[in-house]
Amino acid sequence: MYEYQKDPLYQSHVLSIEEIEEAHRRAKRLQSTAFVNAIQNLFESKTKTSVRPARNIQMPLPSSKGFA
Repeated sequence: MYEYQKDPLYQSHVLSIEEIEEAHRRAKRLQSTAFVNAIQNLFESKTKTSVRPARNIQMPLPSSKGFA
């Protein structure tokens, strides 16, 4: 039966407490940066007043065939 622990492609690592804490700090920093970027994008999209020119769209009128 297959066990991933015996798979040569599965590399197991023994991490020290310092490495785990550093990885956690990096993940939190990345998460906070992503949150700030999302808020900035929302704010910029709300404050930008881009007025698009109106488009002229010609709609076909219903045919009056059959009505006399």
